[in-house]
Amino acid sequence: MKNIKLYLAGLFFLGNGLAVNAQFIVDNTLDSNTGSLRQAIIDANVAAIPATITFNISALDPGYSNVAGNDRWLIQPSTNLPQITVPLMLDATTQPGTGNFRIAIDGQNITAAGIGLDFGTGSSNNAVYGFYISGFTDGIYIFYSGAGTIV
Repeated sequence: MKNIKLYLAGLFFLGNGLAVNAQFIVDNTLDSNTGSLRQAIIDANVAAIPATITFNISALDPGYSNVAGNDRWLIQPSTNLPQITVPLMLDATTQPGTGNFRIAIDGQNITAAGIGLDFGTGSSNNAVYGFYISGFTDGIYIFYSGAGTIV
């Protein structure tokens, strides 16, 4: 069902605590390359240590819109985002602007069964804050809950 919408103001996957050792900043709504959400997930996985991903995207970005005074940045991947394999905090509430759910991830461009955020083996003790997720078969997929994970 492609019309599933998840509103995540504070969906916590917390256990023994997430010690953040690496930080990555998303500064554009592109599907790939430096500063994209895809690249931040790849970089976090490569770092192979607990990490956090925050957002600081300009209002000049092509994915920006303002509807009724609410800022929104739309990320539309063309394929599934990489599976997350490390303890990770994704915090869309760090994006400057007005309104709730400023970062939207939309999977309508994915032709196969789409997964928004895919937490795999090794990704226990995660946190996800402040996203608007729509257009995926599974907005958030948790394959391996790991010790201390609370959903």
